[in-house]
Amino acid sequence: MLLSVIIPVYNNVDALAQCLESFRGGQSQLADVEFIFVDDGSEVPVELPVAPRTKVVRIAHAGAGAARNAGIDKACGSYVWFFDADDRVEPMAFHSLLLELRSGAASCDVVHTGGMIVCDTPCGETPYCRPSRTSVAVPVAELFRPRTSYLDHTTYLVRRSLLVGNPQLRYPSMSLLEDSLFVLHLLDSVRYVHSFPDIRPYIRQTFRPSSTSGAWSDARASRFVPDICTFFEHFSSFLVSHPEIGAGADCFCRMRYVYLRVLVVKGCSWRLVEEYVSAVYDAGFAAPVSVKEKLLRSRLVGKSLAFLCRILKKKR
Repeated sequence: MLLSVIIPVYNNVDALAQCLESFRGGQSQLADVEFIFVDDGSEVPVELPVAPRTKVVRIAHAGAGAARNAGIDKACGSYVWFFDADDRVEPMAFHSLLLELRSGAASCDVVHTGGMIVCDTPCGETPYCRPSRTSVAVPVAELFRPRTSYLDHTTYLVRRSLLVGNPQLRYPSMSLLEDSLFVLHLLDSVRYVHSFPDIRPYIRQTFRPSSTSGAWSDARASRFVPDICTFFEHFSSFLVSHPEIGAGADCFCRMRYVYLRVLVVKGCSWRLVEEYVSAVYDAGFAAPVSVKEKLLRSRLVGKSLAFLCRILKKKR
């Protein structure tokens, strides 16, 4: 078995059905692929059609990270690819990836598939998926470029032997950003990855309300903020220990701003905003603060923006 695809599922059976449908477009390439679906304690157990090279694992509800870890334990492929149930695969995806794994990439611990596409159009209707080209071995530092999915776990294929018996390379128990933290630990364990310069082998649908972070509320944010702060603490340490990643500061700042904006725009309590700011801005990795970040950190500006967003949302 060359490739194990691990997909956690929690109550999102409609999204999963579309994901399964997209796999069928490349079914002629799937002889070397197994699919492992991990039902993370769904309220109604997920029923999947019996199919060759398909495993269904059921666990008590513990979050997507724990589900993926359970999938790793059941995987038999030489490589593991972590998917989410709302991902969609282009018809050429498995052809491109398996071709690379059978060639030079098979000697590498990690393969980066290229940037993830966020798109609403169904698979097969975009020009992004191109025939496979020879991948190249690049230093980890070169993954950190603007507009690349350098911390998106679904853009990495990982040699299973790298994961087996390595507790550091498991998904942490977090409600949010556990996948990005996994990638940080992964990249910290290797010097080079094989990368597709121009290939974008799959499409991911846009933001859906049923996702973990899909419906922010103050109650949810109270659970998310500690995890976000934990991630940035690790990200800060990662960049400090890897000064060769010149673009790291830019990546850190962009992610830092994104979560500040979400907390403010979603109208989370100012206590949570201050907790986030204290942990992420006032300690750890020293990175410049933009004017827009300084404005959002202002109680007057932040609360006014949150109020305006609530008004606009009600009018829709």
